[in-house]
Amino acid sequence: MKKLLIIFLLALYGCPGAINVISEVELTNNYIYVGDVRDLPIIKKKNKESLYVPPIVKDYKFNDNYIIIKQVQYSLTEEEMKEYFDYYDLIMEKGELKYWIIFVKSDSIVGPLDNEKFLSISKEHNISLSFEE
Repeated sequence: MKKLLIIFLLALYGCPGAINVISEVELTNNYIYVGDVRDLPIIKKKNKESLYVPPIVKDYKFNDNYIIIKQVQYSLTEEEMKEYFDYYDLIMEKGELKYWIIFVKSDSIVGPLDNEKFLSISKEHNISLSFEE
């Protein structure tokens, strides 16, 4: 009977720790990708809360000198924040594609950029990373 109760409770409430599991992917020079696709992922510098690219990070590429980021950016209204529980789909639907460049050696971040400005800065700094379109 006790086993049946435990199984029922697990089915009703789920497994402890299974919700909000956040992954971390090591990039370069203590930068990490934090989150899973639907957890509004960001890229940030470990132990430096002020150095980050806000959600939603859609794609990224990196080497020892640069991290380039493709981000979907959208500012939620108060009404949307009250109405929606899961912001991911809303941001992906209404958001605007932006780009960021992290200069790893100097810990400086440039962005958000439109595609034209992103390509211009990439060319100016001879950044060999790119996104497949």
